[in-house]
Amino acid sequence: LVSSAACTRQACWLTGGGAKFSPVLGILVAERGPQHSFGGNVNPGCNPDSGEGGNWNHLAHGEKKHFQGTAIQVDRCGNVPGIPEGSESPVTPYNFIEFSGTGTMKGIAGNKTEYGAVSFRARAEDRNEPGSSGAKDGALIDRYFLEVRDGSNTVVLRIAADPVLDTPVSITDGNLQIHISSCAVPQQ
Repeated sequence: LVSSAACTRQACWLTGGGAKFSPVLGILVAERGPQHSFGGNVNPGCNPDSGEGGNWNHLAHGEKKHFQGTAIQVDRCGNVPGIPEGSESPVTPYNFIEFSGTGTMKGIAGNKTEYGAVSFRARAEDRNEPGSSGAKDGALIDRYFLEVRDGSNTVVLRIAADPVLDTPVSITDGNLQIHISSCAVPQQ
């Protein structure tokens, strides 16, 4: 947390969304559509009190599941080793954000399962512009990880390139953007 006379806030927040298509090639598969689509905002305006920390949605189309994170906290902001620190648009000193919280998950598109209250943890990596815009100019730049657990602590949804190491997947389409506000000071 960062404190000043005017505010107490986390040092970063996230907006954006995207999709993941073929898990092997990372290319758009028009006949099948996206396997996953996701997005929302986390810690809007670096204010954990706004909308209980934001709102994050994830549709797992193949598994016919809809996750919605509705009480979210930022766990940490930082930089991925080996790539340039921060981002140029918007200008920020960070290129990843990790967040967690609670929400709900339910079946969709014929899946009648009601998972009820769930907990989750996630990571988004803004690896600079232009984000991930299909196979033409920026595919597979930004990255994303999500794990959702039900009330018995069983994993009911997991999106990871390497599940053992929690390695985020490279997204096929979309843009994840990490922001800081005038109230935020980089964490040390």
